[in-house]
Amino acid sequence: MHKLTKIYTEAGNSLSGYLKGWAEERNIDLEEIDLKSDELLEKCDSLVILHENHDISKDHAELRESFDVKNKGVHKIDINGTMVVALSQFEIWVERNKIKNLLVLGENQVVENENNERFFSRLKLA
Repeated sequence: MHKLTKIYTEAGNSLSGYLKGWAEERNIDLEEIDLKSDELLEKCDSLVILHENHDISKDHAELRESFDVKNKGVHKIDINGTMVVALSQFEIWVERNKIKNLLVLGENQVVENENNERFFSRLKLA
């Protein structure tokens, strides 16, 4: 199985706080990063955006476009969608693209969604 090396998250975001503990339990390095950083696209292989019912912020949508322009992988996960499908599609996407350094974004309310814990507790990336 492919091993994810590092997760980058948005500095000061609730999702970052949640992911710190999750990544630590799985021995995945996590670094908070300023989304305006010039190094962002250099450091990250790919981007995943967690959202509720396709509600994506303007900032995250603009970042998605930046990743697209650089031909870097982008994956969106609707945390309210079918859990089994979301998990398998995401795990296959990470494996197939041999992603090492992943930027994970999501609005603060995603952490409060009960499906967030269900998703991450079942996710196998390491």
